[in-house]
Amino acid sequence: RRHSAQEASLPALTSEAMLAEPAEYTSPATPIVPQRLMHELGRRFPPSTRFLADAGNSVAWAIHYLNPADRRLGERRLGSSGRRRDGGRRLTHGGWLRLTMDFAPMGWAIGGAIGTAAGNPDVPVVCITGDGSLMMNGQEISVAVGEGLTVIFVILNDQALGMVKHGQRLAGAEQIGFQLPSTDFAAIARAMGADGYTIRSPEDMAALDIDAICRKKGPTLLDVYIDAEQVPPMNLRMQVLGTDI
Repeated sequence: RRHSAQEASLPALTSEAMLAEPAEYTSPATPIVPQRLMHELGRRFPPSTRFLADAGNSVAWAIHYLNPADRRLGERRLGSSGRRRDGGRRLTHGGWLRLTMDFAPMGWAIGGAIGTAAGNPDVPVVCITGDGSLMMNGQEISVAVGEGLTVIFVILNDQALGMVKHGQRLAGAEQIGFQLPSTDFAAIARAMGADGYTIRSPEDMAALDIDAICRKKGPTLLDVYIDAEQVPPMNLRMQVLGTDI
């Protein structure tokens, strides 16, 4: 049964409303807000980075706030004669971000990032995923360790199935079945032979040596404790759930 609170919440779920606070990009808040985290990932990792965003809140935050660097900045479309065509447009207009919206099981990006790194061994690969997804497929990190693959697993740790939690709240539904136990994912990564770091603030993020992490032949896990009350840009999902289908 849908509650009247749903109708009261949905009008605010517009793209304009969701993205109306650019100050979050540079928010000094602790725990770190997801908007700031996405901004820092896009800003600090090199243009050659391959990003993958997992199902759930990870893909919502990444699509709207990641803004990866243009990996072919300055390249132009050339005709067979070597002359510019199509008005000299760039061959690409952004960085490399892989996601799936049709078949998107939780945790797909963990194995996907490992495969991407195996096929692109000379560039860093960043997997943006959640604590729920990592609890399902986190053992795959051992494959990246065994193969010496440069995969950086960024865990959005909010001790919840975030999209379930916020979806229930926005719909005025009963809050149930979304809680996850507090887990030290950095320790789990180290137990499997990977490097693991715990991130709780923008200062912790700034202290990371991203260049060294990208040079390392082996995986690194960033266990990022995010602000669990930040609502992801999930208006389309709520509109679908609000229909009688």
